[in-house]
Amino acid sequence: MSGIVFIRRQLVVFGITSLFSTVSLGAGFEVPHKSIYGVGLANAVVADVTGYGATPYNPALMILYPGFSGSVGALVNRPENEVRLSATGSSVEGQRDDTFVAPYLFGSGQINDYFWAGIAAHAPFGQGTDWPAGTFTASGPLQALTPTETFARIVTIAPVVAYRLNDNVGFSLGADVYRVTKVELNTTVTQLEGDGDGVGWQIGAFLRQGLWSFGAHYHSPATLDLEGNSESPLGKIAIESGLELPYRFQMGLQYQASQKISAEFDFVRVGWSSYDTLDVTNKSTGALLSRVNNNWRDVNGLRFGVKYRYSDRFTFTTGYTHERTPQADQYFSPRTPGSNRNAYSLGAEYRANRNIVINLGYIFVDLNDRQPETTGPQTTADHNGTDTIAGDYKSSLHALGMSFTYQYY
Repeated sequence: MSGIVFIRRQLVVFGITSLFSTVSLGAGFEVPHKSIYGVGLANAVVADVTGYGATPYNPALMILYPGFSGSVGALVNRPENEVRLSATGSSVEGQRDDTFVAPYLFGSGQINDYFWAGIAAHAPFGQGTDWPAGTFTASGPLQALTPTETFARIVTIAPVVAYRLNDNVGFSLGADVYRVTKVELNTTVTQLEGDGDGVGWQIGAFLRQGLWSFGAHYHSPATLDLEGNSESPLGKIAIESGLELPYRFQMGLQYQASQKISAEFDFVRVGWSSYDTLDVTNKSTGALLSRVNNNWRDVNGLRFGVKYRYSDRFTFTTGYTHERTPQADQYFSPRTPGSNRNAYSLGAEYRANRNIVINLGYIFVDLNDRQPETTGPQTTADHNGTDTIAGDYKSSLHALGMSFTYQYY
């Protein structure tokens, strides 16, 4: 009987501990894209004083755009995940959907000579995987805990204000209101669904001096309160937890090499060490069901983008990103088949008239093949880093998007 109680508890815990362990476009489960314009420059735009699509990355740049401006777009993503299992030598695909669409929205307006207000909406964290049942093999009752489908998406609504010190210096301050819109987490015999929310803050600044501009932006850490239900053959349990989202910092330099060419280099740091442990409690009793150690690490990234203004109507962009994974081998999970990654992007902009701009952006995210060094046979409910998940993991993603921007001034 004690073994059944143990397994029941672990069925509940194992689902929620993997809540945001999904393949994403950035390191960890971050999705760094905030505009289609930014996609075309591999998101190296925090200091970009030449394109309105940079403002969601650094709202201090709003002061460069008088009147009212608004942009709406969508990015169509096609992920690919595959593992060649060490135990059997067979290859299995694990993407949840062939394609999925991520929308983007940002708008700003001038209040007076010194203040602007804006609002952004996008999904900064999430994505999903889906491994067929039986892909991973564990001994005895632990087989019931092997992962299958994972889906989670966090959206944010971000109201911001910007202050204009002068034509070349601006500052911004705002809130990040997070909502976990949907969670689906399954193992071989369990299904979990839930949602949650939380609030953080953000601050940004930019400085322009001659042909150079500097920008920096910071998102604070945030705690999301999560509630959900885990259902298995042993019954249904209401659970709750808290997820610590990391801080995100980006700073960069842009150089206007000529009237036609500009280039930007950015440094990024994400505080994934906040994702060190995750407590899960019984919602009804408040009893601690489990404390899971993730021990992720803070990671750095580099981004580079180049913009070429071909004519008054057409502009072309390209970019490159390198980001490291925050997850060590001993905590590797097929729900997060991540590794160090490189991304390559292309973009185009068409200015239809004084008020309307159309952007296209494409990015290819290539994750390094990864063969985690496992720690030995799985002996508990946690499969991370064990022989159960041993294999050669390959992941990549293609994304193509379009946006429309209207500027009234």
